[in-house]
Amino acid sequence: MIIAAWLSELLGLSIAAAIDVRSRIIPDRVVLLLVANGLALRLGMAGWHQAAISLLAAGAILLVLGQAARHGLIGGGDAKLIAAVALFVPVADVPALVLAIALAGGVVSSFYLVLRAMARHGAVLGLLRREQRRIAAGLPLPYALAIFLGTGWLGVTDLLR
Repeated sequence: MIIAAWLSELLGLSIAAAIDVRSRIIPDRVVLLLVANGLALRLGMAGWHQAAISLLAAGAILLVLGQAARHGLIGGGDAKLIAAVALFVPVADVPALVLAIALAGGVVSSFYLVLRAMARHGAVLGLLRREQRRIAAGLPLPYALAIFLGTGWLGVTDLLR
């Protein structure tokens, strides 16, 4: 059940990441599906009490990141998506999840800096051409990609333990 739930979560996150890369938006219905999946996992694995605590933790994350989004520091969809994936892990693992997402964000940001430098020097890669144009236009980083990578990393390391 745990592996199927993680695969379902990663599938939803990969859809969110693909849409975010393409259009720089994360659809609410994808976030709601991830919330339902995470909540179902928490209920099935730990019961009502732990599910309620996980909901409170996700709410706190949404409150903090929602304020960051209000001030333009992060996208609103990114804030909702991070809160949604926080439901997927036990509350004790939420700091590790946030750290994994932040580290993945650094990797994705570095990749985008390299793409920007390549675009300035005329080095255009076929599949990345459209993304290089988005970068040159100053569009924001599709952070759902980092959320997907960080959550995936945490999930894989958790399953290997």
